[in-house]
Amino acid sequence: MKKLLLLLSLAFLATLNTQAQAAWIEPGPTTDVTSTCRLYVDLAKVTNTSLVGNNGPFYIWTWSPAELPANDSFVNGTGTQPWKSSNDKLKMTADPSKGPRVFYYEMVPTDFYHVSKGDVYTKGISFLVKPKDGGGYGAPDLKTEDLNI
Repeated sequence: MKKLLLLLSLAFLATLNTQAQAAWIEPGPTTDVTSTCRLYVDLAKVTNTSLVGNNGPFYIWTWSPAELPANDSFVNGTGTQPWKSSNDKLKMTADPSKGPRVFYYEMVPTDFYHVSKGDVYTKGISFLVKPKDGGGYGAPDLKTEDLNI
């Protein structure tokens, strides 16, 4: 009986953890960061609610394991107010098979960030999701919280 209760408790905790997960990487859990993978975000599970009612399109804005310089073709934003003009190359794709508010971005992390696989594994991938115009510059920011994988 104690074993059964322990197993049920562990299953319940695992379910809670899975339900609370707003961002993940596939394939997982041992993703090869030198191969193509997808960064997923379930906008229904993020804690910052500034994107409620916003149906996109959405873009990633990333800074770790390395922030790309302004002259990189995958820099986060463009123009004199980059936060208001996300790079079109960073547009996310909807994946309704995983949920109505699930989006992904596909990349090879080592190539995208121009770093070693050790850097990706040590520093992780940090990003947020925002619309093309993320507000700011006197207007409220429109974005998720910082997400770390």
